[in-house]
Amino acid sequence: MYVSWLTNDINTINEYGFECLELAITQAITIVMSITVIVSFHYSLIVTILILLVIMYFVPKLFSKVMNQTSLGVSKAAETATKKISDFFAGFDDLLVMNLKNHIVEAINQSSSILKKAKGKQATAIGGYARNF
Repeated sequence: MYVSWLTNDINTINEYGFECLELAITQAITIVMSITVIVSFHYSLIVTILILLVIMYFVPKLFSKVMNQTSLGVSKAAETATKKISDFFAGFDDLLVMNLKNHIVEAINQSSSILKKAKGKQATAIGGYARNF
């Protein structure tokens, strides 16, 4: 159980964490360079930059609840799928002796389907977030 949590958390960090960090650093550098250029035109444009900076900071927080819920849903679905598949593989010899190999395939397909739906919800949330900007 803890292994699947750790694996899912590491995958989530790899998929989304570093991209967001890189994006934040890039935006910070862009803002600093833009301020420098705009100040060379006219110093009163700094007010506009500060207003947009505040907007950029607070608007994504509106979507964080949905993003956290979908990420948690994917983690729970992956945990359940990993546990169920591990249980079936642990009993593989018994199922093979009883000629119930198709139960393994059904369990894997069902677990994968649940995980696929959770990842679909997460992708829809991310797409909706990106589409709004």
